[in-house]
Amino acid sequence: MLVITPFATDVIGGNGAFQVRFVFYAAVQFTARVLFVLMLREIRRDDLYRMGTPPEVFPLAVHRRGLVAVAFLIPFPSRSSPSGRTRPLSSTRNEQGDRGRRSGGGCRRRRRDAGRW
Repeated sequence: MLVITPFATDVIGGNGAFQVRFVFYAAVQFTARVLFVLMLREIRRDDLYRMGTPPEVFPLAVHRRGLVAVAFLIPFPSRSSPSGRTRPLSSTRNEQGDRGRRSGGGCRRRRRDAGRW
């Protein structure tokens, strides 16, 4: 996991095929978290921790890492377009069908003499 995690981070930042890249990244992160939980269980079972370690440390750590692992299994919501392709949530359209841009496009400055945009 020490070698593949930086590779997965590099892969997710590439261009194209984001869904495949994200699934690969999520699988790597899920596997890393599950292996960490298994290591914690092994440490506790074989008494490999230091003397004086509070007993509530292990269940709390297993619970937190387990929740993070499960979070990587939950897919990000996406919206489907009529063509069947998915589009990111940022491209949602308003009632008129445009993407929230002003008519005329671009950033305009207010003209002092006209009193309108």
